[in-house]
Amino acid sequence: MNTIIEVPWKERVQIESDYYDVGWQEGLQWANHARYEDLQYAVNSYVITNNVPHVISVGYDPREDKVLGDYFSNYFDSCADFQIEITKSEDSGCSRAMPTEAFCLWEQGWYDAVTEFWQSIHTYDNQEM
Repeated sequence: MNTIIEVPWKERVQIESDYYDVGWQEGLQWANHARYEDLQYAVNSYVITNNVPHVISVGYDPREDKVLGDYFSNYFDSCADFQIEITKSEDSGCSRAMPTEAFCLWEQGWYDAVTEFWQSIHTYDNQEM
């Protein structure tokens, strides 16, 4: 029985890791070419989907972000697994829109890479002084 569960579990872990890793690579590439103001916004003001407090009640679409929305829209257009899912609450009957888990994993990798890049810039700046 454990073998039956173990194979799909390993496959899921690999798929999740792949989305995260691709996001991390894309985040690093973006950070290397981003304007300083956009980089600063991404690290200090952008809130990734899994950390948006109002997501639970109303939903969230990262393509509508005032600074990064166009950038994220390109990824939604290029990856069939990146979609906005509409779900309906059984309790309230209200609908909410959420990015798929695939996008959330990609976005977490992207954000982690951008944050790491930002920290490396400031570490380098402090060493120069």
